[in-house]
Amino acid sequence: MSNHPRKHPILLGSLLTSIVVFAVSLYLFLRLPTFECLDNLVEVKNHINLADRRSTYSGSDIWKPIAYHIDPVIQQIYPDFRLNYSQTSDSTTAVQQLLNNDVSFSILSRPLRDQEQQKAENQGAWLEQIPVAIDGFGIIVNHQLDSIAGLTVEQLREIYRGNIRNWQELNGPDLPIVPYSQKKQDTERVTLFLNQVVNKPQLESHVKLVNNNAAGIKQVANNPGAIYYGAASELIPDCRVKPLALGKQENSFIAPYKGDSVISAEQCQQQSKQNQLNWSVFRDQKYPLTRYISIVIKHHEGTDEQEQAGKGYSQLMLTEQGQFLIRKLGLIEICQNN
Repeated sequence: MSNHPRKHPILLGSLLTSIVVFAVSLYLFLRLPTFECLDNLVEVKNHINLADRRSTYSGSDIWKPIAYHIDPVIQQIYPDFRLNYSQTSDSTTAVQQLLNNDVSFSILSRPLRDQEQQKAENQGAWLEQIPVAIDGFGIIVNHQLDSIAGLTVEQLREIYRGNIRNWQELNGPDLPIVPYSQKKQDTERVTLFLNQVVNKPQLESHVKLVNNNAAGIKQVANNPGAIYYGAASELIPDCRVKPLALGKQENSFIAPYKGDSVISAEQCQQQSKQNQLNWSVFRDQKYPLTRYISIVIKHHEGTDEQEQAGKGYSQLMLTEQGQFLIRKLGLIEICQNN
């Protein structure tokens, strides 16, 4: 009788299949996605039934202008698809509401966390995240900082941590750095910035607070040492301030604007021009502080009304009309045919 271990072709085949599936899944997860959009909002009815649905969905303040302007357009075309947007304080609360079945779907400004997917699996369900838009942070300073072309993410972190206090430390003029931010309770972007850049739960005491982006832009325009962060689509075009390039390393700065340089303060006053946002560096994820805005759907065995509502809403956002409105309202469209 042979002492060689017996081979199990079925088990070996299953193992190989699992490895292949994992490798393919990893590739699909890591590669940059491309998105083909439907032509118009009306076309969605050919793909999914949106009749007679009343859907409450949740998301943070980042989605508020989208819901306010796009949802009424959807209601005109699909009067039986009744949408109710419930604003939450952050994405974590929005996911929890979805897990509790309090809403039909949720809007997320960050990737799903493992523990959130695990909670869904414990309920016999799973969560699907469908990107529909892109958001990114713009960093602005005063035009007088002409020797500062860009910052690394690490340098930006140290500024907001209070470890870099003077522009001279970054080869700039001998000028105190005055960092500005919106209040954490006013917008989820502050929480996202703290998590993605500062790696701290709260803003430091040296950071000065403003009520909105308009106030932040005004402070930077009037203060030679100021720096401020906010939605790239709102900050970058404003020529009263200077947007900075960002990089993970000092030799790899990525400019969020088109062209070799920004519009100067003099050109801004004389010609009323705007800096042009470089959409492609956000779409391609080359610009460091970029993230997807996604619709999250909770799947059960079979299909239910909540799942259909989430699928329908995501398809509506991924039409050319939906993407045009997303761009117009301050986010970056995601479809490759736009």
